[in-house]
Amino acid sequence: MTVKELKEILSKQDDNNEVIFYNLKNHNLTQFNLESIIDVDERCEITTTKELV
Repeated sequence: MTVKELKEILSKQDDNNEVIFYNLKNHNLTQFNLESIIDVDERCEITTTKELV
């Protein structure tokens, strides 16, 4: 996926919508928090941290 593609997808969302990240493993969803979005080596890297319950 490119930044352009991500922007296009997000542009269709309401600006006030909450963003939630999930990881799917063995039919189970685990919620994650956004940690950072950085520009590294000509890439956009998005890191997350596991949601503590």
